[in-house]
Amino acid sequence: MASYWNLLKREYFLSQNMIIWKLVLLVGAGVLGVYLAYRYHRGIELVLALGTILSHILFLALYLLRSLSSEWKDNTQPRPPGPQSGWNLLGTKLIVGMLSLLSSLGLAYIFTFWIAVIDLNNFPLIWSVTIKYGFWVTLEIMFLALYIGLWATLIYIIVIASKSFIKKGNAIIGFLVLLIPTWGMSILRNSRLYDQLVRWGPIYFNFDHIHQDLHRFQVPLYIGQGIFYTLMMVGIFYLAGWLLDNKVNKC
Repeated sequence: MASYWNLLKREYFLSQNMIIWKLVLLVGAGVLGVYLAYRYHRGIELVLALGTILSHILFLALYLLRSLSSEWKDNTQPRPPGPQSGWNLLGTKLIVGMLSLLSSLGLAYIFTFWIAVIDLNNFPLIWSVTIKYGFWVTLEIMFLALYIGLWATLIYIIVIASKSFIKKGNAIIGFLVLLIPTWGMSILRNSRLYDQLVRWGPIYFNFDHIHQDLHRFQVPLYIGQGIFYTLMMVGIFYLAGWLLDNKVNKC
């Protein structure tokens, strides 16, 4: 346990400058958005703020890629990050990355709420929507961020591992692997097998208190879909850790 805690502290100190600067930039952008909302009331500030929240879907992937690349910075060959296993290494990066994501997302929520109150001038409605849907939006963003982040990590590790037997053209390996979560998953999602596997246990949300016509556009969330992608992420994590131990660290 002590060694894992040391690995967590190591990961934080390795990435703290990146984390702090991202938070500082977010605060600066949020303050600017609030100022523009007070001055112009055009609504574009709210659109940009909502876009900032959605952009957190890519937060973890960028964090993990930056953190992993720093493990082998200034080396022509990948070096072992330490005596810990690949799963422990990735686990600590995921923990610190997810905590950083939550911190950044929390700040984005605060400024978005502030801007929405200024632009829409309807505090009770904004508060009601935030309370009812804030948790689910956060959960969805974190789930998607974790899914994309794990795929990005696996692709990066495969490219690094391929250097042991391919001296040039590693980017082609990465591109071919990228086809699995994009083109390959697109084919699977349009198949009858996918519908039978995951489209069960729908959860619907009631939008009537916001607008009576919004219920026509609601998309259900399926419990089966959540289980399916959770198992897939476990598999991706296991494969990435195994590659770190058996291919990358032995290069």
